[in-house]
Amino acid sequence: MAASAPNFDNIRLGGPDGLRYPMELAPATFAVTTAPTYYTAAGAIPVAGGTYVINGAGALAMTLAAPTKAQDNMVLTIVAGTAHAHTVTTPANKINGADDTVTYAAIGDSVVLRAINGIWMAISLGGPTPAILSEV
Repeated sequence: MAASAPNFDNIRLGGPDGLRYPMELAPATFAVTTAPTYYTAAGAIPVAGGTYVINGAGALAMTLAAPTKAQDNMVLTIVAGTAHAHTVTTPANKINGADDTVTYAAIGDSVVLRAINGIWMAISLGGPTPAILSEV
């Protein structure tokens, strides 16, 4: 009896690298989201690959924990769904090794973060008025 080939169409780990795994071989350290997650109230964004949309009626203060080394190469995208001064704050110096806050201004502003060695590396800033990185 011939073994069946893995089905690589049933899961996709997010990000521009387009890593694809059959469900039975997906790394256990990655949480997989297939549709964007929308936030309408302040809170914590999970350390999980995927797309997160900050969609509050007013400015939302979000938090994001630092990734672990076991989560290296995980990619997440955080997008402003409304035109408010949303913020995403990490522990000190956990974005690019020097920053800890992302600030948004316009609908569509975004940041793409990749976990590298326990730090979020910003690999893309986009939108009409690209998200701003700073240290608070």
